[in-house]
Amino acid sequence: MVTIQRFGIGFRYACLVDGRPIPEASTVPSSGFQARVTGHVTARDSGASTEWYAVESAGTTVHRRFRDFVELDESVMAALCGHHMRSSLPRLPPKKFKFTTDHRDPEFLAQRARDLDVYVRRLCDMKHAWAAPSMAPFFGVAESAREYSVLFPDRILGFTVGKCGAKKTPEKDGVYEPPDFPAEVASSASGPPDVGDLVSKISGTPTCSLRFKDVINLIKNSPRPIMIHFISTFDPHLATV
Repeated sequence: MVTIQRFGIGFRYACLVDGRPIPEASTVPSSGFQARVTGHVTARDSGASTEWYAVESAGTTVHRRFRDFVELDESVMAALCGHHMRSSLPRLPPKKFKFTTDHRDPEFLAQRARDLDVYVRRLCDMKHAWAAPSMAPFFGVAESAREYSVLFPDRILGFTVGKCGAKKTPEKDGVYEPPDFPAEVASSASGPPDVGDLVSKISGTPTCSLRFKDVINLIKNSPRPIMIHFISTFDPHLATV
């Protein structure tokens, strides 16, 4: 038996099968994954200032630029194209043109961080949003690994990098392939980063397409403060996606 009742400006549905209520698709439990935008920091990128917003989730903190949030939003919208839940997705805070808004104004940055926090929390609560392949990687959680980022204010970083070794192909004994990333942390004064963690991005530039010497030069020549992203082994029991 299905009943439809007016509820506020919309409708409320109820479905009973053998006397038991069946929840509608729009009320399925949330994913259980929680994330927050807890603040922002400023780094230098090719001489210009870049704001990075700290996204905390599942025991990791990873920084994202506003453009990264835009790409996530577009990806989720595309993944739910034609789905009835698409219209229920939270709205990303609107872009502000630099000639009308000072993007370095502390109040503007604080308000944007608060707005992004609301967006992220609501997005994580929507189970259907996880149909987008970009969701888990955005929060730094994917395939038993975690991504995190560190802002280094000084020229001396406190860690050294080494070349990643070739990886063995599981299907073929004795066959090795180039590593996915060219550089890993070889030593660390105190951590993070930790020894063995992969260097995944430098000032937002992915390292997977770079040579090892390019990674070294990019770290060496980039202005400070510099934002560097790392990937380490992740315990899948820490979060459920």
